[in-house]
Amino acid sequence: MSHKIGLLSDVHARPDPVEEALAIFAHEGVRLILCGGDIAGYGDELDETVALLRQSACRGVLGNHDQWTLDQADNAGSVSTLHYLRTLPLARSFIVEGVYVYLVHASPPLATMGGIRLLDENGRLISEHLAQWYKRLAGFGHDVLVVGHTHQIF
Repeated sequence: MSHKIGLLSDVHARPDPVEEALAIFAHEGVRLILCGGDIAGYGDELDETVALLRQSACRGVLGNHDQWTLDQADNAGSVSTLHYLRTLPLARSFIVEGVYVYLVHASPPLATMGGIRLLDENGRLISEHLAQWYKRLAGFGHDVLVVGHTHQIF
């Protein structure tokens, strides 16, 4: 049986791309939706973005922009949105069809800053970085690692 997982990250309070992704996930029969953090950020529609994630039963983690939003004296969001952000863990671990999946915003085990940067500004693999991360993650104990933060796909 194939268990499809939908991945989102760094949506930065912009509901339109989230809506688009959720439509694709629904069409493709995605059964589990994960968000790698930074739900808050540059956009100004945080309440709408959080509402979409809640409706989809998305399981997310706290990102640096989410933490900054919570730390602001004049929080930019409704009470329910801020409650949602406060409930996000720093990391999540799942077993999906015998596969161990770990979700964190920037880098394991619990970082919201820094991140795993494997590509240069032209999108080329930096093999030294890849080798460093292979070494650093040896024995980590998960089959799949999902991170956001760097806005890189690899």
